[in-house]
Amino acid sequence: MKKYILQIFLCLLSFSCFAKYVVTGDIVLTKNDNFTKVYLLNGLNGAEISYTSPNAIKHQWYKYRENTGNRIPVSCIQTGNTSVIKDLEDGWGYYVENSADISNYYLWITDYSKHKSDFKSIAHKNAEDDECYAEIIATPNDTLVPDNQLNGSGSNISAPATFTFKANTSSDITSYRWNIYNLNQTATNLVPFLNRGDTVLIFTFKQAGQYGVDLEVSNNDGSCTYPTTYADNIIISDFMLWAPNAFSPTSSPGVNDIFKVAYKSADLANFKGWIYNSWGNELFYWTDPTQGWDGKYRGKFVPPGTYFYVIEATDFNGKKHVKKGDVSIIGGR
Repeated sequence: MKKYILQIFLCLLSFSCFAKYVVTGDIVLTKNDNFTKVYLLNGLNGAEISYTSPNAIKHQWYKYRENTGNRIPVSCIQTGNTSVIKDLEDGWGYYVENSADISNYYLWITDYSKHKSDFKSIAHKNAEDDECYAEIIATPNDTLVPDNQLNGSGSNISAPATFTFKANTSSDITSYRWNIYNLNQTATNLVPFLNRGDTVLIFTFKQAGQYGVDLEVSNNDGSCTYPTTYADNIIISDFMLWAPNAFSPTSSPGVNDIFKVAYKSADLANFKGWIYNSWGNELFYWTDPTQGWDGKYRGKFVPPGTYFYVIEATDFNGKKHVKKGDVSIIGGR
């Protein structure tokens, strides 16, 4: 049986910058499936894997069986941009963690001579098969839902905001690749943040924008690969100030009886607020955002109806924000 050399070119941010894996040995079959590459070799004597990076940085090789989160360091021989590992083992995955290479590929080695099965091909499982699936569960760590919210629009999040993304997958998944894109950039300029080998990704959005989150998973032999995208785009604002659209100061004492704004303390450096009636008369003025309007004017509750607010706020970057709107007083005595 002839000896083959299979080369896989992994393109990075430009065509002039690339990384290359080379698997050398008595290769029987190969399967290149997204970011998991499977090799069946007829014996591993003399087999080796080399890796060439786009620059001369130190290469750190790892091997794993069930999950890259439980990886084991592997020693290599490196000369310049190229490193080589030998003494490959049956049923192990190998890869190099290289910060200069945002594309993380896993090479899975199987010793054909140790298995009686007559491999003719390596095939996919159906991506719709219940045994091969993946989904993303996202939880914002900095959610702000005001206590006095009534018929509001939900939580609001401003930068910096930290999210926890969790991969919910079929049981045989071993490899995970996360990508987070700033969708405010043009498609040609999208550069993903990449996390290697973790079922949970904790990521802090430091700038305002609209973001997309992708996850691609694979099992150890490449028969199950599944790409998925978080259904909702993550929207991060540069400043968050929320005001309710209604409150009931007289009908439910102690419950939703104060018109109060919600905000993130890290956002707010200065605050002023005014309440007006439909005639434009000022009913209330306050400068402490932790306080609010109790629905009174000169010590007496105003009638139910629609009133108007103007809020001026300055964030810690010195940027001024103005928020205007109306609020309904519900109920009465």
